[in-house]
Amino acid sequence: MSLKQKLYMLAVGLALIGAGELAAIVPMKEWDKRFGGTLSDTCWAIQQTSDGGYILAGYSSSGAGGDKTEDSRGNHDFWIVKINSAGAREWDRRFGGAGEEYCSAILQTSDGGYIVAGDSASGIGGDKTESSRGGYDFWAVKINSAGVKEWDRRFGGAGDEYCSSIVQTSDGGYILAGESDSGAGGDKTENSRGSADFWIVKINSAGYKDWDKRFGGSDYDACCAINSTSDGGYILAGESESGAGGDKTEGSRGDTDYWIVKINSNGGKEWDKRFGGSVFDGCYSIQQTTDGGYAAGGYSLSGAGGDKTEESRGGSDYWIVKINSNGVREWDKRFGGALDDYSFTPILQTMDKGYIAGGYSYSGADGDKTEESWGGADYWIVKINSHGVKEWDKRFGGLAGDYCQSINLAGDGSCIA
Repeated sequence: MSLKQKLYMLAVGLALIGAGELAAIVPMKEWDKRFGGTLSDTCWAIQQTSDGGYILAGYSSSGAGGDKTEDSRGNHDFWIVKINSAGAREWDRRFGGAGEEYCSAILQTSDGGYIVAGDSASGIGGDKTESSRGGYDFWAVKINSAGVKEWDRRFGGAGDEYCSSIVQTSDGGYILAGESDSGAGGDKTENSRGSADFWIVKINSAGYKDWDKRFGGSDYDACCAINSTSDGGYILAGESESGAGGDKTEGSRGDTDYWIVKINSNGGKEWDKRFGGSVFDGCYSIQQTTDGGYAAGGYSLSGAGGDKTEESRGGSDYWIVKINSNGVREWDKRFGGALDDYSFTPILQTMDKGYIAGGYSYSGADGDKTEESWGGADYWIVKINSHGVKEWDKRFGGLAGDYCQSINLAGDGSCIA
């Protein structure tokens, strides 16, 4: 099962949390906004824009209606919504072909436009100018500041490729990161290591491929996040079921472990590290920290043991691992309640050198959670200090399911979820 299939949710929401630089004072909600059509609309990524507003990206099966101004191209399409600093919609755009498209990442580019990335199973048609390589492919769409498409590019092999993350590079190009189960062929130059591997594709500013790299072991490995590093390289993070072998130097701890891979500017591997307990541990976020190390975030079903120092609170918990510049673990922390708590959002370092982690929770007030559930799943935001000690937590939701997939910091020190 692909990462995208595992994480598919039928909900979208948005909240701005004012926190005065998100220090130890518990923050208050400033506003919340809903955007959708008559069917399923799922938000996967958010970023503050240079004008003080926000850009949202995800996918939609809705036709024109409600907050959506353009008809569906197929089953699901990329859906981009631009809002101002108060959350009022400025414009929205849909991009897709006749089949399925799932958008998972967006960032504002140095020219003031945006690069949107995800995966596509469509052939040529609609907004897609290149045919499918086979199954799902990485699909990148470059748009200008008004949401008008400038170009689109597809990258894949004969099997399935799912793109989870994108960064802009210092030369004005981009790196797409995700997973692939294809062998060499099409746009992929290296054979598969196992059932799926990390796959990254470097493209130039016009969307043409410069190089691609595959990292994996003998089993399933999925890259969920990429970020640039201060030395000009990149840090990759995801989940791995593989033992030692291939590109992986350490054996599995359990069913699935965090797997972190450091590469240089040309995609050459410098080191890799595995962190996990006896059961499932999935890493979905990584960020370089001000001390030159890294913070990795995700969720864990494991108890204490292996690389995990704290027992499970119940079901799945948020799990944060802090490592130094060479990948050596400095500390790890678990946060959760009696039921399931899932963190898929970016982990963010705050101005006070602490961290913000987000996701959604089914738990009531117990364990590390201080507020009762509103119903079903709720957004759950956790603030910790530089040593991983919790400072506050906040829950936001309604009477049904609310699933937080992305958070980011705004320029005034507040948090957008």
